[in-house]
Amino acid sequence: MDIRADIQSGIRADATKLPFKDSSVGEIFASNPFIPKSAGGTNSMMDFLSEATRVVEPGGKIFVNANAANPYGKIPSTSGLESLGLRVIQNGPLDSRFAGQTFLRTDGSIITNLDSMKTIVLEKLK
Repeated sequence: MDIRADIQSGIRADATKLPFKDSSVGEIFASNPFIPKSAGGTNSMMDFLSEATRVVEPGGKIFVNANAANPYGKIPSTSGLESLGLRVIQNGPLDSRFAGQTFLRTDGSIITNLDSMKTIVLEKLK
């Protein structure tokens, strides 16, 4: 999902109300995600993980690319992840398949230091 108006392809949707059937998607990507408090955000990855988990098929992956300044890039507690049936399979440098992507801050400015970005990969277990 992309919230930028200049994107012409893809599906635009609220990350907390994805337009997919349960267990129908193999992978979901969230790059520097952010849900403002005015939209119910709590500065936690958990704001969108329950919905992402709903639509990802068992064995499917949720990729979260975030920089250190983004609170949505902090992995929730083990118990929080377990309650959703997720486990961490990667928490490290930016995955090479995203190296050519442009990442933006909340204010719309471009993140030029890609060394500040990391990729977290979560797998749906059930």
